[in-house]
Amino acid sequence: MALGNIGAGGFIDYNDVATGVTSITLPDGVWVQLTNDGLGPFSNSTYSPYGICELMSLPGGELDVRELSLGDAIWIRHDYEVVPSVDRASLQIRYLLGDGAEAYTLEKTVAALSRGAGVPYRQTAETDFIYVGDENTQQNPITVQVKLTGAVGTCRNYGSVIEVIKR
Repeated sequence: MALGNIGAGGFIDYNDVATGVTSITLPDGVWVQLTNDGLGPFSNSTYSPYGICELMSLPGGELDVRELSLGDAIWIRHDYEVVPSVDRASLQIRYLLGDGAEAYTLEKTVAALSRGAGVPYRQTAETDFIYVGDENTQQNPITVQVKLTGAVGTCRNYGSVIEVIKR
């Protein structure tokens, strides 16, 4: 007898509505949380991993891996748009993980925005990998932040899909 999806991974797609109405303001050089309310029409939990109810704290948008086991991992693909006030601004993304003295960050430069000021720069193809290697990572929310350097700007978050890889 086949066990179907027992023990298998899957994904949940969380689409945001709030930033479509009111964009997130990005001051120059300041990390700002990429919020997500999960209320968008294309949110999809049909293919969620077996035994997993949620992978995001709603309505804030922090990643929530408490239902995962140590050794599991996630791939995250964000879909958001940044509009800088100046050409050649730099865009970064980071994840704040853990808590207290054991808090840590995973950070990367996403793009140099060099097609002009006031131009929307859609970010959809980047994926990030996080593994649940200890209880500090597992038991604390993971905050997603973006930073625009060299300009002020706005950000709309269309959503985030989170795929689980079971150990």
